[in-house]
Amino acid sequence: MVKLCELIKTDLRRVKQQTDKICDKKHELNNLTTSEANERWKPHLESDIRSSEKRFNEEFPKLEKLCSDLVILLKPKAEMDAEFTKLISFANNIGNDEYKITCPDEFKYNAFNLMISNFKESIKRTLRVIDKL
Repeated sequence: MVKLCELIKTDLRRVKQQTDKICDKKHELNNLTTSEANERWKPHLESDIRSSEKRFNEEFPKLEKLCSDLVILLKPKAEMDAEFTKLISFANNIGNDEYKITCPDEFKYNAFNLMISNFKESIKRTLRVIDKL
């Protein structure tokens, strides 16, 4: 269980880094002026965004699988501690479009960022509970 939580924390960090990079590059692309230099730079930004989205699409399902495994392990123990229930909730909701940058109409960076932060904190508290058991 501890190893699984550590793997999830690592994957959360990777997914957050990819999301940050994609958001930054999209912001840069949207703010380009129509100068000749920017027109030459635009294809590079678009390529970088596509590449980052591809990596995101490869990483996110791994995170979802780890979360699914965590739910399977924690669900029978949910009654042991309220933190287990919270962690199960985060793990169950990780696949929401609200958290997937590749769903631009649904994705909300602030909600994603808050979820990552709360998820990591919940993992930290859960690991403390596990240490006491």
